[in-house]
Amino acid sequence: PVRQWPPVHVLLHKAVDQFDHKDGPEAREAWLEKVEAYAAIHPSVRIIDPPSGVRPLTNRVTLFRRLASLCYEGMPLTPPFLVVSKDQPDHLEQVVKAAGLHFPLVFKPSVSDGSHGTHDLVVVVRAEGLTSDHLNFPGILQQFISHGSTIHKGCVVS
Repeated sequence: PVRQWPPVHVLLHKAVDQFDHKDGPEAREAWLEKVEAYAAIHPSVRIIDPPSGVRPLTNRVTLFRRLASLCYEGMPLTPPFLVVSKDQPDHLEQVVKAAGLHFPLVFKPSVSDGSHGTHDLVVVVRAEGLTSDHLNFPGILQQFISHGSTIHKGCVVS
């Protein structure tokens, strides 16, 4: 129980890495709730990677929506994207066109917590690739932007 945890000055946890992939998001969420409960009991403890900062990073939909609301020198921080639910595949080509996206696209699972399938990205080069035969919905369809095989990835969420 959290009440029995010893008092500390700083609590450093790695909720995203702590659990084996088979434990799934439920175990991770249970851990984050314990960290929050501990912080409520000991408000002077400094939490490194507080749950409020970790949770948005485990869901691409939440993360991309936050990034889409930000700009740097007038430029958006994420390429244009579309959130795809499980029930959209039947008319997905029309939804993609209406959103102003064009091929190639990158499909990314909505979960980004390191669990199985998190890194199963798919480059979709034509409309025939927009089916559940090729993509594991729900997820994000993002405009593909050539980056010369160099990835520059950074994220600061407050």
